[in-house]
Amino acid sequence: MWRIIGKRLFGAGTIPAAFTPLESLVSSNGVIFASYNRAGEIKTGTVGT
Repeated sequence: MWRIIGKRLFGAGTIPAAFTPLESLVSSNGVIFASYNRAGEIKTGTVGT
């Protein structure tokens, strides 16, 4: 039996933040390169009401 142990993408204590796209490029074989700027705190709300 195999046991898969996951790893966190972000470490403990990471502060959530919003981002806005700065620039992007799609290569001829479909790879997407993108740069983002921090845009402050995350805006939360309710969807579908």
